[in-house]
Amino acid sequence: MSFKEIIKNLSEQLLHFLPKLIFALLIFLIGHIVVRIVCKILNKTLEKFKLDPSLIGFFGKTANISLHIILILSALSMIGVSTTGLIAAFSACAVAISLALKDSLSNIASGLMLLISKPFSTGDFVEIGEDSGTVMKIDLMHTTIKTYDNRHVIIPNGQLATLEVINYSLETTRLATLSFSVSYNNDIAEVKTAIMNCLQADERVLKEEGKEPIVRIQSYGESAINFSARFWTNSADYWGAYYELLEKVKLEFDEQGITIPYNQLDVHLIKEENEKNHS
Repeated sequence: MSFKEIIKNLSEQLLHFLPKLIFALLIFLIGHIVVRIVCKILNKTLEKFKLDPSLIGFFGKTANISLHIILILSALSMIGVSTTGLIAAFSACAVAISLALKDSLSNIASGLMLLISKPFSTGDFVEIGEDSGTVMKIDLMHTTIKTYDNRHVIIPNGQLATLEVINYSLETTRLATLSFSVSYNNDIAEVKTAIMNCLQADERVLKEEGKEPIVRIQSYGESAINFSARFWTNSADYWGAYYELLEKVKLEFDEQGITIPYNQLDVHLIKEENEKNHS
């Protein structure tokens, strides 16, 4: 076969293949636009159900990737590429990857369960193990919380199944307990009145029926009477009210002359009898 014949055959094949290639590219471009529109509609629809933002993002990314895979396979089939072999190869790769990443898949499964069951959501204040802070992000693999001192603690989702999780944001109000120790020389009624006056004067302390602040004797110590003050407050005001009332009660004690005992050690020196005899 001469060079001219080879060029002619290639040209004919190219002319035969070119329309299919153009058609496949058009399908891919149009399909890509349609996929983006579908994903936007999906995200807006999920937002109406007030799902966690991380869960909405996961469904959006999953739909985007899945639809693009279908789109690519459709475009390849248009130009005569057999997709059966590609699907089989993709399935084999998926099995191999799943076996190699079984721990990661466990984290992903736990992440999905967290996003669906919602023991906590983005923005909640939680205590997980020894760390407490605000939930910043719930990904498929990890959950990130931001502590008071601006540390970002990243916890694998698989570990959350075995750790105790305390969510302080599920309820709008919280019960706070303050403890105070005063000397036995103080009048009990005066101590209770001083503490209650501080609680009643603070606007963050709830006074509604069923959530009134209370002051009671908690226990009798070796050198002090221990009082317990309990009050309800909005979850957002909890720490501010807690620390400020500790300070306000101490200032009120000082003003009312109520004393707080501190540990004292009395040392008694006893001379031996025989030392007295020698003196």
